[in-house]
Amino acid sequence: MKSAARALTSDLCTIITGKAGKEDQGIFTVVTPAGLIGAQRAAGCILRPEEGDLVLVAQGDSGGAYILSVLERAGNCAAILDVAGDMTVRSSGRTSVGGKDVAVEADEKAWISSPSFSLKTGEGNIEAGTLSLLGKAARVEVERVRTVLGSLDSSVGRVMENIRRRYSRIEEFADERYGRLRCLVRDALSLKGRSVKIDAKERVAIDGERIDIG
Repeated sequence: MKSAARALTSDLCTIITGKAGKEDQGIFTVVTPAGLIGAQRAAGCILRPEEGDLVLVAQGDSGGAYILSVLERAGNCAAILDVAGDMTVRSSGRTSVGGKDVAVEADEKAWISSPSFSLKTGEGNIEAGTLSLLGKAARVEVERVRTVLGSLDSSVGRVMENIRRRYSRIEEFADERYGRLRCLVRDALSLKGRSVKIDAKERVAIDGERIDIG
């Protein structure tokens, strides 16, 4: 067996099949009808050969050999598309990635960059230690939402709400501070409490056609 595969030159080459063995420093041991040879994986063979796979090998007269393709897998191990360096997948049309389960994993960072994107799922889950969302405008339409937060700090320049019904329950304490507050109620306003206190430094005005006290 040759210890290393030498680069193919312009001489004639023989195409043979064999079973891939273990890899040592980029060289695969391949069992062929002609004996054992050492072959490196061709750049176009992006499916990484595993031990026992049936592979197609090109061997030149000078002795260099390359694994061109994996013809049959030896077992049910995961197929690994392996390339050296950066890789870009590009098409002039639509590109789709499908499978029973699809996972995107990165050792450092993952990016999605597009003028627009759409995400559709029956059920979704996002887990993040720190999450930052930046945008100029956002529109959210949901039938029902439930949030459980340990702590919430928000800083908003302007808020506009159009709500049909709203219910708020605060178990312990609420502290709201306004520069100015204007409250307009179309039908009825009811304030109830064990004790109610209205304190003004300057003026309190009560105006109505009928005022009942007691």
